[in-house]
Amino acid sequence: MVKGREDAARPSAKNHSTFYIVFCVALLLFGLVFCCAKATKYAAMVMTSSSKGSLHWALIGAALGIGSVVWYGAAPITYFKYRHIPGDRGIWLLGSLRELADSKIENKEGYQRILVDVYRDHMKKHGRIFKFMFGRRMPMIIVVDPEVVQEIGMRKFSKLQDRPKIGASYALAAGKDGHARERIEKGLLFLRGGLWRGVRNALLPLFHSDVLSHFTPVMNSASKTLLRKLEDVKDGEIVNIHNMFGGYTQEIIGTSVFGKHFDSQSVPEASGDVSINPETSSMDGVPLSWKMYRAVATIFANSSGDINALLSLLCPVLLPVLQFLSQYFPTEDAIRTRKAINVMSEVGEEMLDEAKNAQKLKKGNADANGQGESGKGEKSMSTFEKYSEPLMQKMLSAKDKETGRYLSDNENIAQSTTFIAGGTETTASTLSYAIYLLSQNEEAEAEIMKEVDACPEDEPSYEYIMENFQYIQAAIYETLRLYPSGGFISRFTNCEVQIGPYKVPADTPVIIPLVLLQTLPEHFPEPLQFKPERFIPPGEGADSKYAKDSYR
Repeated sequence: MVKGREDAARPSAKNHSTFYIVFCVALLLFGLVFCCAKATKYAAMVMTSSSKGSLHWALIGAALGIGSVVWYGAAPITYFKYRHIPGDRGIWLLGSLRELADSKIENKEGYQRILVDVYRDHMKKHGRIFKFMFGRRMPMIIVVDPEVVQEIGMRKFSKLQDRPKIGASYALAAGKDGHARERIEKGLLFLRGGLWRGVRNALLPLFHSDVLSHFTPVMNSASKTLLRKLEDVKDGEIVNIHNMFGGYTQEIIGTSVFGKHFDSQSVPEASGDVSINPETSSMDGVPLSWKMYRAVATIFANSSGDINALLSLLCPVLLPVLQFLSQYFPTEDAIRTRKAINVMSEVGEEMLDEAKNAQKLKKGNADANGQGESGKGEKSMSTFEKYSEPLMQKMLSAKDKETGRYLSDNENIAQSTTFIAGGTETTASTLSYAIYLLSQNEEAEAEIMKEVDACPEDEPSYEYIMENFQYIQAAIYETLRLYPSGGFISRFTNCEVQIGPYKVPADTPVIIPLVLLQTLPEHFPEPLQFKPERFIPPGEGADSKYAKDSYR
């Protein structure tokens, strides 16, 4: 039925867009011809100072200027390139973003529309693959088809490995500080092409399970601190559980990355707010862990409210102007974000210096023991010492196997701060949603408590957790299904590529909205219900219907 509606609507949309383009081209050509005809007379008008002729020329210039603005906002050539893909045209300049202005959703009084709600409406109208005009000059291809998503992530990955330039807004906020800008743009989330592939290849061995499993003592220590904080909470007391999980997560990640205890769980709050206030937040004498935690909280608190970032997406031609405004007339959010970026950059630089000093000391000890460069003391190292070396020190030795290139200092700082910032917010949000969902589901909570109570160890090992905490893992998977930490997977076409039945031009953003993909009823019966049993394999206590129908 959806396909029939697409076929019926497409011819009229095509005819309308063709007429629109022909009209705009004819108007532009007429203006150019008229200007050429007047060009010969212009010199004489200037020489004779003919006020009448100058007025005519001024009117012509004004008409061409207005026509150029209208043409730019309408982007007819851009729309023509994507005319074969179903989707709404939207309004001038804004495209389909205007729909976000609708304040309420039908039958959900008081619920504010968000982007995924707009995508859901377009999916019902146009099918599982459609274009969405994120501004008239930026069409995005939205994919909610599991088979096509799998194809994008595997067989066609080389043609869609780049990500949209989402780092531009943060680089815009960094201002003129070249080091701060580079330490954003060289982060793994923002790199593109061969640079991304090289950094990824260098870092991939650091995240092997054999390496990460040896950070379990760090996790157990942070968990004990969190439990003590929760035990101090009085009955009826309101706490910000997201902030608690944020400090807990950053303590684990920061300690693992930098090799220095990150006491992030002791960061004091001000009415639940831990972000940086440029007017009142002084960083002098503040522990590094507190600096980093406040900086991360600030960046995520201001990540979607910068008008300059939105305008840079809608009108890329305005980017130089927006850079000037952001530098000399920044908004309050931009000032906070800039300070947070600088704080993260300073912490990363200080930790890099400590990692280099530790590496030199380690090499000196190895040389003193007669082991030299080749031995590196591995025979005398315990398994824990070998694998639990801080990730920052490991990154100093990491290199791209294809090119043999080591990461630069700014690349190392960019990756370390990316791990902490990205890992803190995503993990804290997932744990917060998991607690909320379990509080609404007594049966699932009881199943988790059975696994916890059956654990014979106060500090379970990595192997025990992976083998015996199956329901806990399933609850986390189900939480991520309902509340994915990223929300969207974004890719950028490196060349023309076939996506489903449509050929998509190069340099096109391709968006996979995880919330829609992971609530498809044909793959997840009762898709909005919290049922961890979906992710437990058959024969291990799960309802086989859910395990069979789950789409992982």
